[in-house]
Amino acid sequence: MTNVLRAHDDELVRSVIEPVLRRAGHGVRAVTDGNACVRLLGDSEHTVGVLVLDVAFRGAFVGEVIEAAQVRSAGEAQLATQDRPGYAAVA
Repeated sequence: MTNVLRAHDDELVRSVIEPVLRRAGHGVRAVTDGNACVRLLGDSEHTVGVLVLDVAFRGAFVGEVIEAAQVRSAGEAQLATQDRPGYAAVA
């Protein structure tokens, strides 16, 4: 099982994505803004295997969130995605 941190401020999007991830056997932690995402990434008690981001949410900018993820998982592959066509960032 992979623990997924899903950061998105749209409740409708979260209500669709999270059940799909859970049915696939993943643990899901959902936050609604960048600041909460950075706090969770800084907390060593929470395991995060995959980070799925909306790149246009409130709070910390997506770059700050990706930096926090890189600090936490130095040397591991990471992928940040945007759920709007034409947008994606890989770190």
